[in-house]
Amino acid sequence: MIENTSENMELAGQAQAVKSALLPTDLGDSTQEGFEALGFTFGDPQPDHPAFRTTTLPDGWKRQERDDRTTESCIVDQLGRARIGIFHPPLPGDRRTFMRIRSLSSYVSECADHGRGVITDDSWATPAAVLEAAREGVTRWTSYESGARFIGADPAHETAQREAYEALVARLEKAGQE
Repeated sequence: MIENTSENMELAGQAQAVKSALLPTDLGDSTQEGFEALGFTFGDPQPDHPAFRTTTLPDGWKRQERDDRTTESCIVDQLGRARIGIFHPPLPGDRRTFMRIRSLSSYVSECADHGRGVITDDSWATPAAVLEAAREGVTRWTSYESGARFIGADPAHETAQREAYEALVARLEKAGQE
């Protein structure tokens, strides 16, 4: 028996989208100017499918699948950091496809969540900006632990998140002293 679950369809859609030369015209809460400042150039929307257009990525950037999210792929920069999120509809018939510029806080959050090292640079992810984002993460997760929880939140998860950010802050502070 062939299993036809929505997750399998999502994974197939993600793989197909990553291989495509087209990107969504919908930029979510980002702006075309923001993308152009990063080095993207945009073609016209496709006549037969105006939700997509040919887009040239900045030098060294590439599309890749996400192993942690079936409905999102990403564009990574020349250092391998996920800088652009591309949302793919979870099911056929759902046409809401968009892409957005990921914030530094989002990148730092992903690193803390997965225990990955943060790759810094001299412009976007400066050591000082990354340290500030990590400290904000500690504050946010501490507030969740102290009662500002989401309905159905898991206190153990909130503690683990805070501790992950605290470990990241400690690593960044130690690296700054060397």
